[in-house]
Amino acid sequence: MKPYFVLFGGNINSHVSNDVWIISLDNIQYSWEKIDFGSAPEPSPRLYHSCGFSQSGNAQGMMILFGGRDRNESPLGDIWGLRRSKDGIWEWVQAPTPKGNKIQARYNHSIVFYGSFLIIIGGRSSNIHDILPIELYDTDVNETYQFLGIGRYRHSTLLKDTSLFIYGGFKMTNPNKPLDTMTQLDLS
Repeated sequence: MKPYFVLFGGNINSHVSNDVWIISLDNIQYSWEKIDFGSAPEPSPRLYHSCGFSQSGNAQGMMILFGGRDRNESPLGDIWGLRRSKDGIWEWVQAPTPKGNKIQARYNHSIVFYGSFLIIIGGRSSNIHDILPIELYDTDVNETYQFLGIGRYRHSTLLKDTSLFIYGGFKMTNPNKPLDTMTQLDLS
């Protein structure tokens, strides 16, 4: 979120957090600032979630947060958008529940944006052997679409033009051996 580097949530020792910390990249002093939301709605504490930046559609200019795992080790399936208003106030906005298929709760997944589509790739659910579908959430019309899953978690994802590159992580069938392979999916 230009010109900010944003850090959300995670695990501090045994405490699961929903803190938001920022660094302004315009200020060469580079000091962390914790955002206080007061009593305004905000995402629950979590770890193993994913965040992405939307550059088009209804979510344009927002950092989007999806999923993760709560302090009770339950996967989450909620979507939140973090935005900064023109008067400098930071606020969270919870996405409406998608029409049709509900996005499956998950953690250790990745997300990327392709236009107004939030693409959710891989991850784990309550049943650690589930192969979760790739899900597209259209932020403009509030609908979801499901595609065959990749059966990976803790992987990295990069979008280049219409190609989605998925690297590393672990397979559900062999969770103790990290992968050193890359998969390419054509989004067109």
